[in-house]
Amino acid sequence: MDTRWNTFYGKSAPGGGGGARERGGDGDPGSARQGPFSLPHGGLGGGPRGELHLVPLVPGSGGGGGSAVISYRASDGTFFVVQGGGGGGGGGAVHLAARGSLDLSGGKILANGGSGGDGVRSGFGSSVSGPGGGGSGGSILLQATGGILLDCSSLEALGGLPGSAAPKEQKAGAGAGSPGWIRLEAGKEPLPDCGARPDVSTARLLLDAERSAAVSLPFRPGLGPGRAVLAHDLELGPARLLFKDQPPGTEAILLWEGGGESLDRFGGTGPLAGGVADPGGLLEKEWARFAVQILSNAAARQAPAIEAVRLSYRLKP
Repeated sequence: MDTRWNTFYGKSAPGGGGGARERGGDGDPGSARQGPFSLPHGGLGGGPRGELHLVPLVPGSGGGGGSAVISYRASDGTFFVVQGGGGGGGGGAVHLAARGSLDLSGGKILANGGSGGDGVRSGFGSSVSGPGGGGSGGSILLQATGGILLDCSSLEALGGLPGSAAPKEQKAGAGAGSPGWIRLEAGKEPLPDCGARPDVSTARLLLDAERSAAVSLPFRPGLGPGRAVLAHDLELGPARLLFKDQPPGTEAILLWEGGGESLDRFGGTGPLAGGVADPGGLLEKEWARFAVQILSNAAARQAPAIEAVRLSYRLKP
């Protein structure tokens, strides 16, 4: 090792932001600095998760932590580790249900993601650990058989701020957390109008709703194990449910899940995750399946009858 360098100038990788309504921000390692070490890759932001109906209700995702850095102290010839900034925590999942009206006038509900930790200077030379990514906003679901009274500004599911790097010569930054989801469902007026806020959706409450789910078998859209080319290579698009019958007070929602190859069984599927309406938002797509969340009317003993699932796709060039 060349001890003329008293620190590892190769920098450290900043963490990516947590994903929720959108993909989390990527970590940016900044511009290269002269020295014997190459520029690292910043952490990728987390994929989107959840959908506007909040079925199922999911909390926010944590941000990725920044990488540590090893520094060399020339005065006594010792090496030591400077820990990276921690990733911010994801916002929580809040569900309030009321029989009658729900009055939150003068109150606030916050499900914001936490901020990522900053990078830390080693104290010797210019070694700095990587900053952490911000956590994504969580989910807020308010349901009332009557009306809902509140000021829309009192609801927040914001993404957490990214951590930053400490030294003046390094402009690296971690990724910001994605905003979360807010859903308001009321059986009667008033139902708040939150204008053009993309994070807030409103709807009439489906009374006596009972949830169930059905899932497809996992399938491989394109490349096989070891990237063996199959007879097709598909890019999946959003799907649409065709109803044979949809009684009042019932609903069905189709969500996509994706995963990688199994680490235990060749040609098998690994853990599937996601739950997004658009499969383009899945981070891992070696395997895919769709899940249909069904809301039945328990009081009327009625459920939606699905005639077909229409999948959209195109062949990759």
